[in-house]
Amino acid sequence: MKTRKKSRIQMFIMADVIAAMALLLILGVAFSISLRVLGKMSHNVSEDRRGIAVVDNTLERLGATPDASAARIQQIFQEEFTASGLESRKAFKPEFAYSGGKAHLELKRPNGKPLIAVELECAP
Repeated sequence: MKTRKKSRIQMFIMADVIAAMALLLILGVAFSISLRVLGKMSHNVSEDRRGIAVVDNTLERLGATPDASAARIQQIFQEEFTASGLESRKAFKPEFAYSGGKAHLELKRPNGKPLIAVELECAP
């Protein structure tokens, strides 16, 4: 009778160990997935900041260049975009347009949605 109780207890302990290992595995997988998602989000935020810095740097340089023409604005915008290193990653696409005395600077994501857009009055 005692051996039956011992074997039942051992089976119960073994089932507990297996259940604990299964839970630990599930937690490990969930943790791994969350780390991957956080890493990707961090990368995306970093690229967004660099994209915004491109426009910010362009505006700073234009502040030192009074009465800049549309061609000069486009040149500065392209230079800043190239210097940022985003051109090789194809994370954003710079777009420049001029119409009605206004220059329109825009950085678009690969899906076509704009990250940032700025409109400036300028000479042709």
